[in-house]
Amino acid sequence: MKPQSERPLIIRIIFSAAGGILLLVGLVGWFLPLMPGWPFVIGGLAILAGEFVWARRLLDKAREQLGRMTGRRSRESD
Repeated sequence: MKPQSERPLIIRIIFSAAGGILLLVGLVGWFLPLMPGWPFVIGGLAILAGEFVWARRLLDKAREQLGRMTGRRSRESD
């Protein structure tokens, strides 16, 4: 994927909207018993991480937590 500054504004807006929608669907999924929310939250954060630092930090924390839950080490510690 191209760095943020090289992408056209419309593409950045589309990616941000898609990531935001997935994030919202995931948050709703956590509170309603209709679907599991975490895959949508992780997907939304993965898309938003290309544009926003806060999303990258949350995604890194989620990866760390998943690594702890599964007993695996994260890539950064290798």
